[in-house]
Amino acid sequence: MSKDQQAAPLRVHHHQPGPSCPKCETFTRFVTSILDVKRDRSILIYRCDGCREEVWV
Repeated sequence: MSKDQQAAPLRVHHHQPGPSCPKCETFTRFVTSILDVKRDRSILIYRCDGCREEVWV
């Protein structure tokens, strides 16, 4: 990416529940996102409401 190019902001609806936790099958909530520059994609990070584990999607 050149100095003049900027990445578009990622739009995530914070009020929607995320994927189910693989450990306890409880809903998760969006925490943050990070950019994987090698694969040119965003990684979404959620936190489980039950066991507080992080789920990366």
